[in-house]
Amino acid sequence: MRYRKGAALLGALALMTLSAACTSSTGGSTSVTTPAGPTGGDGLVGPAWALSSAAVDSIDLTAFGITIAFTDTDVSGSSGVNTYAGAFTSSPEGAMDFGPLATTRMAGPDDAMKAETVYLAVLDTVTGYSVSQTELDLFAGQNEVLTYSRS
Repeated sequence: MRYRKGAALLGALALMTLSAACTSSTGGSTSVTTPAGPTGGDGLVGPAWALSSAAVDSIDLTAFGITIAFTDTDVSGSSGVNTYAGAFTSSPEGAMDFGPLATTRMAGPDDAMKAETVYLAVLDTVTGYSVSQTELDLFAGQNEVLTYSRS
C-alpha cells in the first residue's frame, strides 16, 4: 500500500525548494553552473544510511532519525515514526526508481508525522543517485533532494 495523502502530498511538494542552477556574474558575462546530477557508483547496498540533509524548507527532516537501507532489490528504512519497505531498481549510471512503498501505520507527534509525509513525498520524486563510501545523494532529475551519510 502506497503512503499518500493526496492534497497533503501536493502541498508538501509545493513547499520543497529544489535548486536548479547557480548563476554568477563576472565582468559583464554570466555563467551558469548546473549540478553534476546522478552518477551512480558502488556501495549503495549495505548498512543503513542516515538522512543528513534535504532540499525542503517546510521542516528539518534531519531531526527525525530518517534512514534508508538497500539490498540488491529492496529498500527499507525509518521515515521518522513508521518504517517503510518496497522494491527499487537502479543502474550503474545513476538511474533509480522506487516501486510502491508499504509503511506501518503508527501515529506520532504532529511534527514527526508531517516530516514523514514530506519525506515519503520527496522519496517518490527520486529518479537518480550518486554514492561514495560515506555519502549517498538522491536526485529528482538533476536536482539533489536528499543526502544521507552512513549511520
